[in-house]
Amino acid sequence: MFILPQMFFGTFIPITSTTQQIAKFIPSYYLLDALKMIFEGDWMNTNIFLYLGVISIVSISVVIIGILLFEKYGSA
Repeated sequence: MFILPQMFFGTFIPITSTTQQIAKFIPSYYLLDALKMIFEGDWMNTNIFLYLGVISIVSISVVIIGILLFEKYGSA
């Protein structure tokens, strides 16, 4: 469920002009762009910090949603 959309929107298959807008909704798009900039030596690009911020916000949101759902429906 998570891997299939990534395959088609830029993680494993290159992004085309038709899938570029959709790929921006997948967090791995930002991670791979940041890593690409770092490996290419583009350290001064401010987009790296923007992309890492997006990844952090998405990660924290997923953890908070998971905690709330576990408190509501889960049992320990």
